[in-house]
Amino acid sequence: MDNRLLTEDRLARVDEVINELGLMKCQHTLIGSPTGVRGISGGEMKRLAFASEILMDPPLLFVDEPSSGLDSFMAQSVVKSLEDMAVKAGRTILCTIHQPPSEVFTMFNRLLLFSEGKTAFLGDCDAALEYFSELNHPCPPNYNPADFYIYTLAIIPSKEQESLERVKVFTDKFEKTQQEQLAIEEAENKTERPMQKIDIKSAVDQHGETRVNQFKLVMWRTWLTTKREPQLTKVRLMQTLIIGLFIGLLFLQVGGDKQSSV
Repeated sequence: MDNRLLTEDRLARVDEVINELGLMKCQHTLIGSPTGVRGISGGEMKRLAFASEILMDPPLLFVDEPSSGLDSFMAQSVVKSLEDMAVKAGRTILCTIHQPPSEVFTMFNRLLLFSEGKTAFLGDCDAALEYFSELNHPCPPNYNPADFYIYTLAIIPSKEQESLERVKVFTDKFEKTQQEQLAIEEAENKTERPMQKIDIKSAVDQHGETRVNQFKLVMWRTWLTTKREPQLTKVRLMQTLIIGLFIGLLFLQVGGDKQSSV
């Protein structure tokens, strides 16, 4: 955060983000660790990662596969949090998604489809179905649109030539109709929070911490980690004692003079 903010203002911003992402229930729960310390769930851990990124209220947020490793319910909960962040806070969120279920896919406003390094579609999600239908590839009834788009634009190993020709139809159509330029202009018109030029040096100075504060924060975090995982501390202590004993036995009864050392 801005190093000019008071401690009370920082804590107030933290509470605001916790409420925004629905983390009130687990705000006093340990995150957990691979050593066996139970903590928050996978969905809560994803939302916590978002929370740490939006503390400074960025107008643009990049999210890479937020639903990976989650079940359908947790994936829907995480994407719902992203949707609320976009609608209520007016943020622009660019998100890659891995095989979303139909409930999750309907939460997205805009869709960008790539295939073979070229754009196959860019526009509203509702317009994608009509676009594919115009090119003689209608989506079957009761079929997940996301799965349909992936399968249609995928390169099938046993049908590579046929798949490449099908993909070329979509990419050529998109370029010929100048759909790309129209989509960019439409996106610019819909922008609620226009991007501004930022002085990188001033931004770093504004949000940076002094070396003394960085050292204090790292020491404080290390102390908390050690305190919260006593079992790991015991293992490390035993490891150090055993290694020290083993090295001591290697040099047991070794004289200090050169003759006995040889």
